[in-house]
Amino acid sequence: MMQRLSASLGTDAEVLKCFLMLACAVAMMWPQRHNGLLYWSMRGAFTLAVALCFPRCRAAAAAAAARGMATLRLVCGNAEGINGRAAGRAQAPAPVAASVGTAAPTTSRVERHRQIDSWRWEDTGDAICVTAQLPPLGLDHNDEGNIIAPTATARIMPQDFTLTISTSKADHVLEVKKLFNAVDPRTSGTSVDESSGLVTLRLAKWFDSSTWKTLVDEGKHPLASMDMDLDADTSKSNFAGVVGKDE
Repeated sequence: MMQRLSASLGTDAEVLKCFLMLACAVAMMWPQRHNGLLYWSMRGAFTLAVALCFPRCRAAAAAAAARGMATLRLVCGNAEGINGRAAGRAQAPAPVAASVGTAAPTTSRVERHRQIDSWRWEDTGDAICVTAQLPPLGLDHNDEGNIIAPTATARIMPQDFTLTISTSKADHVLEVKKLFNAVDPRTSGTSVDESSGLVTLRLAKWFDSSTWKTLVDEGKHPLASMDMDLDADTSKSNFAGVVGKDE
């Protein structure tokens, strides 16, 4: 029973500690049980505080707060864009001098967008490492034929990330939603191997350092996975299986 609670809530020590805190709270507030709203408000507030001690509850609360902040920034950005376009229409367009010659062709951001197909992930204990290698034709080379390392950037949220690898030819993007568990954007980041152009995205685990069975949360209850018989080969296939697909 304790192992099943630990799988869904946290370690054995955390479960015992939280049960002890709840028992103490009930004992202290029991004389106030006839005070109606005050008693149940105190019970509810303390239960919520104890629930935040569990890793999955903290991760869910952090993810909800991050999504709320992202939505607020998006709404504010759209409002500023509308005001800017209105101000631009109010100004008269400046005359453009005629030029002689042919303008160089430009490449839009949509045309530069490419999806990353070759990637894999690995659980290293305290972090999840996602590696991506662009094909040789997708990398830049200098006059001597040596690889010019691409530029790697990442937008990391507690339960999703978007990795962008940029070269002079295209922007290669890998987007993963609904991660198996929460990651810490503050201590996560990217690195690039100068000699091979291999890009590594390190996602530091947040609150809970347990082993990830998959990279993406499949929506299954955590207790359901305990009945599955996973051998060593199945565990290894998370990292060395089909490239570009979460097994």
